Amino acid sequence: LLSAPAPGNEEPFELQPPNKWTDETLEAMKIKFLDVSHSEMFPTKLLSDKATKVLEDLKYLDVAFLLSYENRSRSARSSLFYDTVDDSGRLDNENSHDRDDSNSKPSGDMTENNDIDSMKHPLCKALFIMGKYSYLESPVDSFVFQLLCHLGFNDNWLYIFPQLPLRLRSNKRNIISKADFTLMDIISFYRAVVVEDKKTVEEESNCAEAQLIAEAVSAQQANVVKDHSFPSKRARSLPTSDENTIMGIRVCGFSFTFYRIPYSQHLINSVLNEFVASKTTIVQRCRHGGYDFRNAGDREVIVSLLDSLLYQFTHDGEQAKRRLSKTN
Repeated sequence: LLSAPAPGNEEPFELQPPNKWTDETLEAMKIKFLDVSHSEMFPTKLLSDKATKVLEDLKYLDVAFLLSYENRSRSARSSLFYDTVDDSGRLDNENSHDRDDSNSKPSGDMTENNDIDSMKHPLCKALFIMGKYSYLESPVDSFVFQLLCHLGFNDNWLYIFPQLPLRLRSNKRNIISKADFTLMDIISFYRAVVVEDKKTVEEESNCAEAQLIAEAVSAQQANVVKDHSFPSKRARSLPTSDENTIMGIRVCGFSFTFYRIPYSQHLINSVLNEFVASKTTIVQRCRHGGYDFRNAGDREVIVSLLDSLLYQFTHDGEQAKRRLSKTN
């Protein structure tokens, strides 16, 4: 794969680091996005127990957002907190409902039994901090990591690897690629998902999606490269094309967008030889503009997609481990 011959009479381009990829780069690679529904991205299935628990735990997520209005000063938010919670530590429902704030859109009924303990949930705290420190990317990193852990992406032999350095390879150069998180199976070292996140207030740029695609390509290359100086890599057999489809997740603050990046020999050859691709690669996207985690309906879709992705990831990881055991 890595010594594929350069096609003749193709237009050359210079391979750039992932954070330098732009829409023009995607044009050269002939990558097109196809917007699909969440049911087209993954077949509908029953939620796992962990996914169901996450949604149940976040049923009263509005508790956190009563405290995180971005248009209020820090002192105003503090006053709002103390005004909203009565002496017993429960929400003062009368005060909270009387507040006129267009940003507050309850996703669940505020009943007398809802108390401030729901704010102590790690994800609620992470979301509150994201709103308060919207100019920083690290709170988004923390939130994404905690959400993935709660859903089971760090269970058994699965691992959430932050800033994993991978090589984006061509026949002329090796460029280091680092997604914010790479989800992998540490038995087979099968890399299945790349996650790129941005701070809450960061504006969309023409390199946001392109950077994610570059990181996905580097993961695909890493899945098939063999270094014969290492026995463990000698034993690794190549994944099938379907298994080497990389899922991408782009998180911009509270917004989630999902991508399915297929394994394409045309795309790989384009990167290797630094020539314009000969054929189009279709990347599924769900959905353009993203799902907002603050919205109850969108949150259910996000959790459902992540849960389905985990199911597929686990299946593909098991396939890779079976291949590994056979070659040993």
